[in-house]
Amino acid sequence: MNYNCYDGHIICFITTDHPSQKLPSFGPYLEQRKKIIAVSKIRARDQNGTCSPLQRKPFIPQKPIPAIKDVIGKALQYLGTFGELSGVEQVVALINEEMCINCGKCYMTCNDSGYQAIQFDPETHLPTVTDTCTGCTLCLSVCPIIDCIRMVSRTTPYEPKRGLPLAVKPEVTNQHLVKGFNSGMQPAVGTQNVLWEDGAESKEGSSCPSQSRNQSEGLESQGVLKGVHSHKKKIYTSPTFRRPNTLQLRRQPKYPRKSAPRRNKIDHYAIIKVPLTTELAIKKIEDNNTFVFIVVIKANKHQIKQAVKKLYDIDVAKVNTLIRPDREKKAYVWLPPDYDALYVANKTRII
Repeated sequence: MNYNCYDGHIICFITTDHPSQKLPSFGPYLEQRKKIIAVSKIRARDQNGTCSPLQRKPFIPQKPIPAIKDVIGKALQYLGTFGELSGVEQVVALINEEMCINCGKCYMTCNDSGYQAIQFDPETHLPTVTDTCTGCTLCLSVCPIIDCIRMVSRTTPYEPKRGLPLAVKPEVTNQHLVKGFNSGMQPAVGTQNVLWEDGAESKEGSSCPSQSRNQSEGLESQGVLKGVHSHKKKIYTSPTFRRPNTLQLRRQPKYPRKSAPRRNKIDHYAIIKVPLTTELAIKKIEDNNTFVFIVVIKANKHQIKQAVKKLYDIDVAKVNTLIRPDREKKAYVWLPPDYDALYVANKTRII
């Protein structure tokens, strides 16, 4: 038997005593072949000192792992304040008009769409980037055309235009304002009333916001302002909230929810099915001044009375009903004494 090991993979040559013969892979020779292969693997592992492919090698770091206390605050030296940032290094979007397909995705996803960072020409429908672009690269990420939008360096310093505009006096610079507000100091005497609500510069003879506030406070002390603004806090003594009776207005729909009103299925013609003309029914007409009808099972006595009055134009004194074993409702309609049931029956052709 000859065997060889190469790069962790064992190459075995299973042979017999005669070099020209090899062990076959069937019958008892297969078991002998497996034993020889197992022994050869064990010998190769012991000689080379290699691990089995199923065994995981232990993790040995190439460099020492730093501790957490050594990493904390390591990047603070590379951070600066907002004033130290350079506005020239900022990038803005540049749209190639020849490659643009006017899909509008850049306009919809623009982070500064509220400030009109991307506008469309009403005639050519081509997008253009304004000076308010902050370089967020959202338009670049959604553009379906490659290289249609490129991020280029800004040629002019970026000036934020959000919020209320600032009206600064000529002798006061933006740097003094930023330093003063960041440090929490009050503005100097010469720089008071620099920030205006409407963004206009202060003029001689114009009242500043502080003066108008003082005037309103003086009017309040004199009681000139109309009304008393007071609010009394409601005290709840129970954890259960009971909704008071609020105003419930009637619905005023813009259009009818049904094209046609629903038909009354139990009308006067549907209530009275058929009058009975049996011998007992005719005897009731002659003796008791009473008509007998087969009516709808869902009809009540009031509906039967109104149906008889409308169909036969007679008054009804009393109505009695019963349900027969065949699930049909029978109604006994008793007429007043001033009506002759036999005459009405002949007139209406009941009999």
